[in-house]
Amino acid sequence: MKKGEKRMNRTSILNNFLLENHFDETAKYVAESDSYYDSGEELIVLGGLTVPAADEIFMKYCYSLGLSYEVDIEVLSFLHELGHGETLHIATEEDEINRDLTIMLCNLLGVEDEEDFMMYFTTPIEAMATEWAVDFCNKNIEKVKELERKILCIVD
Repeated sequence: MKKGEKRMNRTSILNNFLLENHFDETAKYVAESDSYYDSGEELIVLGGLTVPAADEIFMKYCYSLGLSYEVDIEVLSFLHELGHGETLHIATEEDEINRDLTIMLCNLLGVEDEEDFMMYFTTPIEAMATEWAVDFCNKNIEKVKELERKILCIVD
């Protein structure tokens, strides 16, 4: 932590990042939740519930899209959810139906391997959000590293 910098919680750090970078969304951290984007509220929920296998496959997918450096999974997940807000205007109703049906199928059959996770990650809505996040990371290395530094300083 830099001299004179007070310890902040995740929600404050995320909202400061959004404000400083002129995004309209707000964010909150919920330890007992998955991460998601609420388009009605323009709210990013960064959840504390994670699936390590999914995180590993997601990171691999981000590198395949051209992510040029290592980014903490929590920061990348946050930027992915922000990407939903930033690409919402591009998504079609068919894209939403496709994603929702994929989620239903994954819930029904269970997600067991890389192919299952990739089926979800590559639905158009999810892919657009991830591509946006990767592009943001590559174009804003210092901002992303600063956010990462602040998030990683938090001791729960």
